[in-house]
Amino acid sequence: VREKFEYLGRSMWTMYSLMTMDNWTEQVMQIMQTKPGMFLFFILYIFVAAITLMSLTPAIFVQLNMHRREQEAEARILHKKEEFIKRHANMMDELFKMTDTNHNEMISMNEMKQLIMDKPKMGTLKDKSVLEEGMLRTVMLSLFDFWDESSFEYAEKPHEFCRKEFTQHIMDRLTSPHADTILCGVATRKMVHDLSTQAIALQAQMYAKLERMDEAFRSEMAKLRSAVQAKGRHATPDAEREDEPTRASSRASQLYP
Repeated sequence: VREKFEYLGRSMWTMYSLMTMDNWTEQVMQIMQTKPGMFLFFILYIFVAAITLMSLTPAIFVQLNMHRREQEAEARILHKKEEFIKRHANMMDELFKMTDTNHNEMISMNEMKQLIMDKPKMGTLKDKSVLEEGMLRTVMLSLFDFWDESSFEYAEKPHEFCRKEFTQHIMDRLTSPHADTILCGVATRKMVHDLSTQAIALQAQMYAKLERMDEAFRSEMAKLRSAVQAKGRHATPDAEREDEPTRASSRASQLYP
């Protein structure tokens, strides 16, 4: 027993060998022959140490396996993104040129908005055979998402984006592992934006129509007022001529009662 617990290092090694449960009963029995009261301590120690060892070792392997899988998934996503960028490089070049209407190699918020509202112009990407089948709507939603987010971020001051920023944002949306979920939300936002734009346009048309109706009503009222005034001026002399005999008869009756 003294050899097993002679100093701190030897004691730690003895407790570690007990924790591994390698021939632990023989070691414990040797100690209990000298210190029977240590029975309860060794039972508790073996129980806690064994539970800890059995839990810690699988946890380490599980963590390593999960980390390896995450690295592999990130590598696959990165590889897929690089392949996607290479495959659609021509499409991004055409989209940038189409958006950059003033040809200054910078994209403004207004230029993006004009392209988003011009669906026939966006459709020319498909005619130029730079888009895969079914990609047009996805690209339109990605462009709208870029414009919508930037309009909130740079609402107070105008901002322009270079080719790298423009391409990176569009590609990040198109190559995201959750692209379907993200683009579903973007489609809902675009639908709300289109409806609000149409409502504003209809409201403006209604106000313009009401203003025209008001102007026409005022014009007709002015014409009617002028006609009534003109008719009143013509009717007054005739009424005075009709009243002259009556007034003359009244004066005569006063002079010759």
